[in-house]
Amino acid sequence: MLATPPTAPSGEGDIQARLPRASRRRWLVAFLSLAALAAAIPALAGPAFAMARLGAETGLWLPRLIGVARYLPLEERLVEVGGGSAAQCVHQDKVTFGESIAIDENAWVCGDVTAYGGNVVVRGHIDGEVRAIDGSVTVLGDVTGGVAALGGQIALGTHAHVTGDVQVIGGSLRREPGAQVGGQVRREADLAPLAGTVGRDLLAQSRFSPWMLLFWALAGALFGLVLPGRLARIRAILFAQAAPNLLAGLATLIIAIPLIVLLALTLIGVVFAAPLALALWIAWVFGTVAVGSWLGFGLSSALGRIGGSKAVAPVLATALGTALLGALEQLAWLGLPLALLTGALGLGATLRLMLFARRTRLAVAGTRA
Repeated sequence: MLATPPTAPSGEGDIQARLPRASRRRWLVAFLSLAALAAAIPALAGPAFAMARLGAETGLWLPRLIGVARYLPLEERLVEVGGGSAAQCVHQDKVTFGESIAIDENAWVCGDVTAYGGNVVVRGHIDGEVRAIDGSVTVLGDVTGGVAALGGQIALGTHAHVTGDVQVIGGSLRREPGAQVGGQVRREADLAPLAGTVGRDLLAQSRFSPWMLLFWALAGALFGLVLPGRLARIRAILFAQAAPNLLAGLATLIIAIPLIVLLALTLIGVVFAAPLALALWIAWVFGTVAVGSWLGFGLSSALGRIGGSKAVAPVLATALGTALLGALEQLAWLGLPLALLTGALGLGATLRLMLFARRTRLAVAGTRA
């Protein structure tokens, strides 16, 4: 009678079979993490520098709003514009961030002049609109258009001539005798024209980045592989509870971003500002991936019903949906509000799910005790 060779128990065989899969999973997670970080450097360099420039070079809007800017060593930088004539004038808008603009007496500018976090002094002629966001406007010459200031004052000299409206929001108006205004002088907070200008100026600097597309695809694949269960739970409440999710995300951004800026301004708080900013960014990325996962699964299900094909793997669906969302967020005029809404929606859903899970664990622990 032949002896049968010993066989390993079924449980031990399952464990041995799982070991290679677990090892491959760890290597894949490590690869996706390194690849996502590598793609994030060129993808986020442009937006990071733009936000830093918008936040730092504009003279720190938040300290000005809370009244502490006068105690900070902020040095005004001046851009002088001179030359030109009416016959040789070429339409070209002038936009500065964190710099003041001075139009010389003999200068002739064709186009709008806008200063973010700076002042505008007009001694010559401007054939266009003049705006100062978080700054003041002084007109000593001619402006063939309107003049607006948000968070600063408008001063019209004796020889000032403005053919359009003069609008001051959150500041004061000083008009000397002899100053001429062809339009209306308004002090009400009509932000619609300024909002359109700000959006146009910021979006004009946006460019489509393939690195950003790659980053979102890798981030979607990484979170889809590591946290598939949590993404599934977020997909279930994402739009079913859209209003509270969006409000929670927007409230978190409104509280966290000023807090990070305030901490960064202090010697002690700067130590906590960087980790808090990193945690907020990771939560924002995960929230965006959650929305992308919902989009990818929705498209996969729709294509499966139409073509009768099998459903796409969860990791692939999350990666493709997040990449598609990242591409849409780079579109002009649509990208910025879409990124804000989707990020806040996913961030709020993530935080509410974490809070609900914590309350559930505490309730279960209390009943057991």
